[in-house]
Amino acid sequence: MNTGEPCERTPLLNELPTIVRRSKIYLETILRLYYLRHGFDKSDMYMTHFLSYLAFLGFERLKALQRSDSASSLEELKEVQSTVILAAKGLHDQGENWYLAYTIFHMIWKEMGPDELEILHQYTSIRKDDLSTSKLRVRHVQCQYPVKIFNSADDPEHLRLEELVHRYADMVLEASGSDVSEAEST
Repeated sequence: MNTGEPCERTPLLNELPTIVRRSKIYLETILRLYYLRHGFDKSDMYMTHFLSYLAFLGFERLKALQRSDSASSLEELKEVQSTVILAAKGLHDQGENWYLAYTIFHMIWKEMGPDELEILHQYTSIRKDDLSTSKLRVRHVQCQYPVKIFNSADDPEHLRLEELVHRYADMVLEASGSDVSEAEST
């Protein structure tokens, strides 16, 4: 029966953004501690999900900082960059064992700016795959895993891994096309 009085859940709903924000901070903290204690070298498929979530979340924060009119502090920008780089390094290391992690790493790598790439290259040695290896990876990583979902309002169809894999395949074909045109011009 509705008496017109406020629902008892309202305070909890008001606290929801704070709870979500803290949860994201705690996840980042846990992944940093995991890295310090164990590193990302050992095969752990569960880490792929958490690292990809952290990386895409970091990119969203970077974009928000760049779009904001207020001058974001250099310290805050470096914090977000370090999060993205840590997640990318983790995906790179996990990618030595799993095609899925390496494919997601390549998606993140392509979105990185020159500053992040310069730092990432200090901690990883990114191998350049030949066209046949890239095609093989695309063929093996066909699934419906929604990689970039952050909240229930996101449309999962264009964020599923299959869509990201198609974008990756397009990038590979573009790169191979530019390699062919460069070879023909020399």
